[in-house]
Amino acid sequence: MLKKPGFAVSVLNIYIITFLVILQINISQRLEHAMFLMAPFIAIWAFYTVIHYSETVRFDRKRLLR
Repeated sequence: MLKKPGFAVSVLNIYIITFLVILQINISQRLEHAMFLMAPFIAIWAFYTVIHYSETVRFDRKRLLR
């Protein structure tokens, strides 16, 4: 589950949306700061997961030109 690129991207998107909603409704400044400080680590984890565990796609030029 943690090694699936789709899961990592979904978690990152949900995190960003949650962070933006919390900023708009001003729930707690501590929560805003904590999420702001954790955001780079979550983004790096997602980027690493996508780069490391994604399958490479190879295109066949002959097949594409038909």
